[in-house]
Amino acid sequence: MDLQSTTPPPTTVVVGGGMSGIACALRLSECGVPVIIIEPRNRLGGRIVTVEAAGAALDLGASWIHGVDGNPLVDLARECGATLGASLGPEPTQADCAVAFDITGEPIGPALMDAIAARIDEVDPASVPAAGPDVSVADAVSRLFSPEWLDGLRRTFGETVPSVADDEFLQRVLRMRTADFESYDGQVAELLSLRHYGEFETFPGGDRLVVSGYGRIVDHLTEKLRARDNVTVLLGRAVDNITFDVATGKVVISGSTVSNASEPFREVTKLSSCPLELSRPTVPDVPRAVTGRFSIEAGAAVVTLPLGVLQAGRVSFDPPLPEDKVAAIKRMGMGVIEKVALQFSRVFWPELPEWIEYAGPCGATPIYFFQNLSIHAGAPILTAFIG
Repeated sequence: MDLQSTTPPPTTVVVGGGMSGIACALRLSECGVPVIIIEPRNRLGGRIVTVEAAGAALDLGASWIHGVDGNPLVDLARECGATLGASLGPEPTQADCAVAFDITGEPIGPALMDAIAARIDEVDPASVPAAGPDVSVADAVSRLFSPEWLDGLRRTFGETVPSVADDEFLQRVLRMRTADFESYDGQVAELLSLRHYGEFETFPGGDRLVVSGYGRIVDHLTEKLRARDNVTVLLGRAVDNITFDVATGKVVISGSTVSNASEPFREVTKLSSCPLELSRPTVPDVPRAVTGRFSIEAGAAVVTLPLGVLQAGRVSFDPPLPEDKVAAIKRMGMGVIEKVALQFSRVFWPELPEWIEYAGPCGATPIYFFQNLSIHAGAPILTAFIG
């Protein structure tokens, strides 16, 4: 792009209004390029959705800033007055981070959990030879928790944690620790690459929860877009075709206009056996009906759609994408993490720390991790993470 040219730059269409699309549109706009953002939902932000529950901000999607040192998201958070959770320091212990419970409801000794966590920390991507075959995270964990190491654990904690002598107890605890990787990456440990594990950790400094909700950052960026004269945002439009016209050198982006349901609803069920309120907040962003077609001609297009949309073939390209890009789209995978927020009438669990862990029964798929939101906003909410 020739920023010295006196010829007005052609309009660029950014397909997708998530964080990537917003950032791309802002950068192009700052360079003087007219931009049109096209998004099928009735809001911007993509997988960032913040709702209110019990007076607290509850993120249904992204929740943390991963790596705060030098991360531009931290600057954005400061700009819009977003509140970040406190840091646990450079080397927090297991007890600083979480309290673990057995299926009996009894807490598991923090010293035992610290010893197991320290062993887990020895999982090292650098241990995989560059020229050799890859190893799964599950295999790496299995090798670390060898019979010999477990025997040493029993000798060390046999008197203070009698249940350590029970093989099933140890298997449940070790399965819970392996689930750490799965809940973080949204994939079973058997399919997680050890060689490439942690490559996404671009910034150091630990992770910080956006206590006031990630939505505040999206709102801040949305206001920046609105303040720019050369940015147009089109919501409720689902792109299904992108065609490059060789004769004119133009890109034609077309698709369907969709209507979005916006009726508020809230379902609350109170159970007499426990102080639990099950609630479903309003998130009116699901397209309901096709109402027409649209077509836009532009000088260029930037596609920031989710991988899943591209893999499903919901958007056709003419001419087709290069074979190497198609192969990469097909080959890549995405993890899936479900979050279930449980709102109670009062806090009946330990007020500290932030995480409550549960060593569920073997042979089942229990929920291992619950985030204690009461320490951040005083709200009686536990958020279950299922990876």
